[in-house]
Amino acid sequence: MIISYYTAGPRTWPSSRLRAFMVGDVMQRMGHTVWYNPPTSRYADVVVLQKRFDLNAQIETWRTNETRVIFDVDDWMDNGPVDQVDVVTVDTEAKLALYPGATVIPDCLDLPDNAPVKTKHRENLHRVVWYGSGDNYYHTTNAAEAARRMGLEFVAITDLNNHHYGEEYGITGIQWEIDNVDQHVIDCDLVVCPYVFTGKWSYNWVQSKSANRVLKAWGLGLPVAATPIPSYVDIGVQSFATMVDDWLIAYRGLMDRRAREVDAARGWGIAQQYRAERIAQQWLGVFYPHRVTVQ
Repeated sequence: MIISYYTAGPRTWPSSRLRAFMVGDVMQRMGHTVWYNPPTSRYADVVVLQKRFDLNAQIETWRTNETRVIFDVDDWMDNGPVDQVDVVTVDTEAKLALYPGATVIPDCLDLPDNAPVKTKHRENLHRVVWYGSGDNYYHTTNAAEAARRMGLEFVAITDLNNHHYGEEYGITGIQWEIDNVDQHVIDCDLVVCPYVFTGKWSYNWVQSKSANRVLKAWGLGLPVAATPIPSYVDIGVQSFATMVDDWLIAYRGLMDRRAREVDAARGWGIAQQYRAERIAQQWLGVFYPHRVTVQ
């Protein structure tokens, strides 16, 4: 099978990495031919438009040539070419409100097979870490303030050149790089996945986000505290917080080493269910609609 991915960004973009590149790499290992952003005139058996809204004119040509066309969206973005494609795929159940009838395929685990895993946990909670784009940095406000009040070090792994980043609350900034982010996370004690519901992104945008940050943390062997959006609840997060007082309670509950070890071990097992090899089987069920997938 020949598969063409048209991605929203390069491999360093989380959405493109998790929805296209990592899965496509698995498809190649299976023996399929995979192209990333080839000329639109090139033939393929399946075309995946990963959050691409600019190729609508080409869709009719692809389908005339009996190419199966899939539109994949992992953000709260409407006006996708629903009536032109064979299948719409989304990353969370919450996005079915935006695209009824879509097929839900979760993000794969954002880790290579040889990723390091934290094995030794500090006796007491000291370093709290958040990672994400500069556009999402404002979501750290309450979690960072709670860390400041407790005398914890709050680490932000992000684009330090982004104008949204600042050193308020005594935050330790680390430049995000795809090759070293995993080790920087492991050097900390607790991953936080906070959200606030006012700011750049809409309420629906935030509520429909996937659990990929939580899964990455668990896959690296770290415990997690997070804001209770639906995907985090469904995946099994147990320490929730939204406002500053909530974060204070969450940090206190994970202060002891044993509590963090228990959450990390439980989460690691959950994360393994989302490895790219397993998620690729779900994608094959969309590429071949009558295929029986392996769970």
